[in-house]
Amino acid sequence: MALVKCVECKKEISSSVKVCPYCGKKDPTVGVKEYFIGFIILVLIILFIPQFCSDSNNKNIDSAKSSSNTISSEPSNETSEKEIILYGKVKKIPASEIYKNRDGYKQLLELNPSNELYKRKISHYNKLIQNQKAEKESAIISQSAKFVHELIKEGAITADNNSFRIYVEPTFWNMMDYSRKESFCFVVHKAYPRHSIVDKYSGKKLAELNFLGEINIIE
Repeated sequence: MALVKCVECKKEISSSVKVCPYCGKKDPTVGVKEYFIGFIILVLIILFIPQFCSDSNNKNIDSAKSSSNTISSEPSNETSEKEIILYGKVKKIPASEIYKNRDGYKQLLELNPSNELYKRKISHYNKLIQNQKAEKESAIISQSAKFVHELIKEGAITADNNSFRIYVEPTFWNMMDYSRKESFCFVVHKAYPRHSIVDKYSGKKLAELNFLGEINIIE
């Protein structure tokens, strides 16, 4: 058994005794036991702290590596200075300027063709551009339909869905110059893409679409 000192007389006694044989102190080792246990705990803490710190550091390093792999698409120290500068400029472009953002990431992808972030950003802004174009197209078609409806109501044109023709009053047609005729035909074709635009009385074709989708006025 371990020898400890009596808390009263300080003489060495067995740690298991209930009464000090020298001074008669009851529980002469109570304070010593707590001290001994505390000492053992302190030793264990000192021994395990380095290991804990080492494990913690390893986890932090692994986490940093994992995070680095996740964000590896962004410029790193190994990328070119030109790419880093350009990336900083692109990041400052407002999100609402979708064309500038798309073009900026295209330039970055040319510098770093394997960068997945740039590819995702280009795809994202391309979708926004397509949606924007679709919305504008829908608005144009809607406005065109209203405009054509007013012209039909006024008797300036007549829509024949059986023959797929738009009959135009000669007086109305002749009062427009070339550019106004182009605009008129563009709007009519948006509302009636399959119809031909012809003179109401002669049936002569007044305009046609070329292979580029442009309006050609037939004089």
